[in-house]
Amino acid sequence: MKSTRTKIVFFLFFLFSIALLNARIANARVVTTSSSFANTNTNDHGAKVASSNSVDFVHVKNAMIDRDDHGLDRAREKREEEEVARTDSSSASASAFSAFVSSIRGFFSSSSDDDEVEFDGVDDAFDKNGNENDLSTTTTTTTTNALKRIENDKELRERFRKFCERFEKHDLMKNEFANAEEYLKRMTVYAKNVEKAIERQADDARGGGSAVHGETKFFDLTEEEFRENYLGLLSRATTTTTTTFDDGDDDLEDRDAFKEGRVKNLKDHAHGKKFVPPTDEEVHKLPQYYDWRARGAVTPVKDQGQCGSCWTFSTTGAIEGANFIKTGKLVPLSEQQLLDCDVGCDPDIPQACDSGCNGGLPSNAMEYIVEHGGLDTEESYPYKASKDEKCLAKEGKLGATITNFTFVGQNETHMAHALVKYGPLSIGINAAWMQSYVGGVACPWLCNKDALDHGVLIVGYGEQGFAPARLHKEPYWVIKNSWGMGWGEEGYYRICKDKGNCGVNNMVVAALNE
Repeated sequence: MKSTRTKIVFFLFFLFSIALLNARIANARVVTTSSSFANTNTNDHGAKVASSNSVDFVHVKNAMIDRDDHGLDRAREKREEEEVARTDSSSASASAFSAFVSSIRGFFSSSSDDDEVEFDGVDDAFDKNGNENDLSTTTTTTTTNALKRIENDKELRERFRKFCERFEKHDLMKNEFANAEEYLKRMTVYAKNVEKAIERQADDARGGGSAVHGETKFFDLTEEEFRENYLGLLSRATTTTTTTFDDGDDDLEDRDAFKEGRVKNLKDHAHGKKFVPPTDEEVHKLPQYYDWRARGAVTPVKDQGQCGSCWTFSTTGAIEGANFIKTGKLVPLSEQQLLDCDVGCDPDIPQACDSGCNGGLPSNAMEYIVEHGGLDTEESYPYKASKDEKCLAKEGKLGATITNFTFVGQNETHMAHALVKYGPLSIGINAAWMQSYVGGVACPWLCNKDALDHGVLIVGYGEQGFAPARLHKEPYWVIKNSWGMGWGEEGYYRICKDKGNCGVNNMVVAALNE
């Protein structure tokens, strides 16, 4: 990778060249102006009419002009010769400048061993030299253009009908005639979401993002309906001042033996283990990009359906990764067990209790898993997108467990260190901008960082493009969501790193299996 010093020198040379080019053009204009005659046209009565010049010349008012035909012709010839000379000089300068700009772009976009590499899937997780590739580019690159505004009622009806067909909103399509009032309501909501997506596209660009906002399967839902049906993260105060409790038996075949000797009462200890920040040396050794999908620690994207169970998917994703690091086995775990059985509350916030499809907290869920002695496999305790009255944990097959968990601080470099060390991280995020997300790197400018309402999973980080202000590529997080592969970049979301966008660093939990 080209050194930062080289980039700085190249960037300064770029600025110097622009200044030199401007000086050259300015000098050419002065020379041409001082030697040019004012252009005049003579009418039938011999009156002189000043013509307006198409190029930016300052007319010399006191120029000596021959009034006879020969003088006029000579003045015009001389001016034409100077115009040609000026045009040739400008064209040469423009060509040189264009070539220089192209070389600059090539310098910063050329691939190196550490640049992003295009490839088709997990089979290309490592290059021919055995170096790990950045799997952020395995997701579908969006070519969707930004949404256009709806001009009239006819266009609205046509676009809404196509939306229903695209996302298979069969029940909604039936309402066009069976329940015209509901159909009209949904069409109005759709129109408002189109306008909102256009605004978010502009807002994202202001924040430095490249995200595309467009139609998603949620475009017939209001913000309130979207939040109620697809979000579900409870609010809590972020803390990292916690204590540690002892590890227990790691034998997954004997849940009771594992649980024995563990914490007798969860209320007797502060939740989680205190996070130890990385040393300067550890920070220096952090790779330029990292992606747990390339290493086999991430299960396929799941779909929570119309249930506020995002917190369970965020939890299982972190534990699946931690278990993979410990055992080398990737075992899909049961979200349904957490929905049915986990009713734990945050020790610091008694009202923040896990409540099935009505929301919960990954930290509460990890408390439950530690106390219970593990979590069942998804196969033995499958997901139903609804809470059952009866907990069936004793009937399932144990899939994995953790020894503890830790809250990672808000420093996003520390988050990167925790990701590499412990595996995928469970986080909370403000998901408002995700309702219209199609692809690219999101950098929402106006997203409320304190209003966390959705649980997701950070699985990696990378960088793309070039940020002149930083003299390096723009970094981003790779986030696994739980809305199916038909949303976003095949179920994934990319958001700016090191900016705290949408509160991505406000509630970060790492599962420990030490």
